[in-house]
Amino acid sequence: MARGERAVVGVAFGLLALATVVRWLFISSTMVLDDEAYYYVWTRHLAGGYVDGGPTIAYVNAFFVALFGATGFALRLGAVVLLTALACYLYWWGARRFNPCTGALLLGIVTCTPICFFSSIVHTYDTEMAAAMLAAIALYYDAFFVDRRAFYPGGIMLGVALLSKISVAFSALAIALLPWLVPETRWAWRRREYYFSFALAALFLLPFLYWNATHAFAFVRFKGGMAFHPGPPNAFLRVWGAQLACWLPILCGFAIALPCRVLLARRRRAASAEEGYFAWVAAFPLAFFAIGSCVVNYYGNWVAPAFFGGLFLTAIHAGRAWARYRLLALLQGAASVLGLAVLLGQLYWGFIPLRARADITNRYYCHSAIPTALKAYLMAHPAERNLRIVSDNYQLPSLVNFYLHPHPEALGLSLGRYHATLYSTLSPRLPAPPFLFLAYGDQYPIELKALARHITPRAHFVSRRQGKDAGHLSLWMVEQ
Repeated sequence: MARGERAVVGVAFGLLALATVVRWLFISSTMVLDDEAYYYVWTRHLAGGYVDGGPTIAYVNAFFVALFGATGFALRLGAVVLLTALACYLYWWGARRFNPCTGALLLGIVTCTPICFFSSIVHTYDTEMAAAMLAAIALYYDAFFVDRRAFYPGGIMLGVALLSKISVAFSALAIALLPWLVPETRWAWRRREYYFSFALAALFLLPFLYWNATHAFAFVRFKGGMAFHPGPPNAFLRVWGAQLACWLPILCGFAIALPCRVLLARRRRAASAEEGYFAWVAAFPLAFFAIGSCVVNYYGNWVAPAFFGGLFLTAIHAGRAWARYRLLALLQGAASVLGLAVLLGQLYWGFIPLRARADITNRYYCHSAIPTALKAYLMAHPAERNLRIVSDNYQLPSLVNFYLHPHPEALGLSLGRYHATLYSTLSPRLPAPPFLFLAYGDQYPIELKALARHITPRAHFVSRRQGKDAGHLSLWMVEQ
């Protein structure tokens, strides 16, 4: 390894070490987010699938909760472990297949890019999806161009990725169709390993498919409705503008432009089959999300798989011509570290004066009344302690279940204006009164009035952030 390469690798692993320390401190000191608490509830109802997602995150959380208890640290430790392991694997893979600079760049991208860093401390099913899909892309590269035995672990990782989040389906489709798209790989059609890999992926999906078949295809109906829900006129700009913040402009531009450039070069026979592989893995989801975001209301994180193939191409091209791309790589890294420092500083110290609704870090404070004021209220009112707590969303009951562990379990209802959740399958109907209703603000939903005659206020709670109001909750007694 040359001196310059040693310096690049040293910086990359230094950033990984720093990021690991920050991650451990973060997951040990911050409140669990509502989404994370919701996935914790999944661990209490393990199944082959759920209304709004695949079960991978539930089993990962169940493993770490079983080891360390139901704490915020345990609930997010899986994310730290998965993304740290992925970064180390991609370094090893990139250094072995190409050069140390490529490996270091892949490690740096997974460690410091904003969307990847926050996937390692905010544990949603995007974490499992990204870790499994990026590993699958590397393994299928090995299978097609190095050693066909890699088809087997590649199929396993592909199955895990699909089981985690269905938005990787177009990346998987590109891999499956590669022998047709890249003529140099058509030998795979004659090898049983190619077919067995996708059989393995399908095997991982069987429990999820069975769950859907026995639950009236609840996931298909729910996600299908979301995937084709019309978006606002600025939907395209909003989704792709968010990608600039998630990946930062330099990496975002390269990850989109390089696959297009490689595919055009392939038409002139000026790009290798290996580059064509990554380009097609990027092109399929990129085309789908680019077209779909013109008319459909996509969330920003849905689009992440469109960048995966481009990330590999960016690291490969920059690693091969490090002197040419060094400045851009340093700017990308510096911008990533600076952006993360600003966000973490805002989270802990709130030095930027923003309104609560405009400050995304307020999510770590707006529910702080649940483990404090609500808990104190229930301790002071033993007659109400055993009443079921109900809300008209998944966020509040999930946080109640995580922090207070009530018996009976808190429930979320879909009162005509909220989408289906796990709670919809647990209790599709309004529980029998009396029960407590927890609401945002100081009003309960008007739909509740039509279902119960007597609704009386019991308490009002204020979540605090550094002495300021961060959110308001109200508690109501619902009686027949």
